[in-house]
Amino acid sequence: MADIKPLYRKTLDAALMMGDLDQWRASRNENIACARSIDAALRDGFDGMHLRHGIAQEIVDAYGLDRTAWVLATTLYEHRFDGRYSASNKAWGEAQRISNDVRAYEYSCNSHPVLVNDLIDDFRKLQQESIQTPETMIIRIYQINHERDAEHLKFMSLDYLRGKPVNPAIYDRVFTGEIEGHSLEDAFQVFNTTGHPLHRGHSLSVSDVVELREPVGDTEAGFYFCDSFGFQKVDFDPSRTQAPENLLRVLFFEPGKRPYESEVIDQLDALQKAVGGFIEATYPFDDDNAMVIGNEEAKLEGLPPNRRVYGSVYCGNLLIMGNGEEGAFADLTDAQIQKYGELFEQPEDISQEEVAADTGFMFYGV
Repeated sequence: MADIKPLYRKTLDAALMMGDLDQWRASRNENIACARSIDAALRDGFDGMHLRHGIAQEIVDAYGLDRTAWVLATTLYEHRFDGRYSASNKAWGEAQRISNDVRAYEYSCNSHPVLVNDLIDDFRKLQQESIQTPETMIIRIYQINHERDAEHLKFMSLDYLRGKPVNPAIYDRVFTGEIEGHSLEDAFQVFNTTGHPLHRGHSLSVSDVVELREPVGDTEAGFYFCDSFGFQKVDFDPSRTQAPENLLRVLFFEPGKRPYESEVIDQLDALQKAVGGFIEATYPFDDDNAMVIGNEEAKLEGLPPNRRVYGSVYCGNLLIMGNGEEGAFADLTDAQIQKYGELFEQPEDISQEEVAADTGFMFYGV
């Protein structure tokens, strides 16, 4: 495989603002080369009846999956009103989250739409085959607080620092928890698309720092600066960062996943975001100062079943937190983290029939 050059995903305007014009220009030139290579391969590989097999793999070998997807998705966007592209491929293109730069037309493919559409079909199969079974990534995310950012370093690349170290004192801790993935790029994708209900910051961006608390794949544990291109390992002292004083230490678990330690702000909107709706507190643990916070309407909304808790079925995202004085929310202790982490370690297979029975009524189709 060729030496794959990194893909710059931001627009020209963003590159000018961040001092990344050279990176933007290099990536744009590589995008154009990719598009023209696709045009040449389709021209030479079509005999008037059939398209030669293997063209998609050749392009991926030369330019990588990310850039090939970027160019093909850009082509679909530039020709979004052309009915010769399939609805399935158009939907795929919209999901790629391209930047729609003002100069993107320069790397749109010029080949016949039917041939490009066939190529996209083949490419999507390669893309799907490349998806690895995700690992569990235990991470923390730190983002610059603009009120402490006297030098205006937020959203600036490492080059902008001119060799100075990253200053942890201007950062806030905005996430602690687990996500599925096998690389820092996967973390970038998660926090720029689906997000996480316990994330307190903005989408993952340049100048943010991601802490890998355990190794993932070939990437060792440590602190990684989100740069214009990829991530760079940096020295970073998390003890110098800040976090809200009203953070609660909790266990969080989603349906089908193991529970993990995390943090949530002790205020109503944060708790509602965590469970995806109106909150409901229950107290199933008679022998301990702990409670379960869930979505009050989880079963009515058809949220997926999560756990059985002493005979009752709980659906949707759940938090276990401490039960403080006069019913106030409180941190879990180390012992409680261990106890409930072990108690609910294994996800459970719960049928919708069991959920309906536990709800107290049944729905019948007519």
